[in-house]
Amino acid sequence: MMVLRGRFTRRGGGAIVHFEHPPIPDVIRFAGADWRAKREFHVTLAGTTTMRALTADPDEMIKRAARRLAFTIAPRQELWHVRENETRAIIRMCDVEGAEEFFVRMEREMQIVIARPPYHVTLYTIGTLRGIGLPTRAELERLGEEIAGPDRAAIMSVIQ
Repeated sequence: MMVLRGRFTRRGGGAIVHFEHPPIPDVIRFAGADWRAKREFHVTLAGTTTMRALTADPDEMIKRAARRLAFTIAPRQELWHVRENETRAIIRMCDVEGAEEFFVRMEREMQIVIARPPYHVTLYTIGTLRGIGLPTRAELERLGEEIAGPDRAAIMSVIQ
């Protein structure tokens, strides 16, 4: 299994882990459309909306929660097609080592339970350069469908 070293970053009041994904084709054909590859790859641990709902000063808390943690990303074989209005994305689910300790630290400090997001990386998009925010598993299931069978095999053959 591929394991990639992550670089933790605070961005816009949120928390993400950047990493170098192996090269993927600039454009793929899927579901009758041409999809553009993302130029940077990251997994969102806590998006801006989530963090704003939790605290008035998310930056300091995020910094403390991430202190001295190492993050690694292990992409899984699970792909999803996600749609929101005119925006579409192909995402790859991931395991993120270090994420659980990050959340445990935030929960300890805030004394609340924080729902874990469905860890994923956006690989390809239509109608956006950013991707689609998926703060919860319920949101993933509402907006997406898992890519299976020959479609999954075809995409996996070009992105590995």
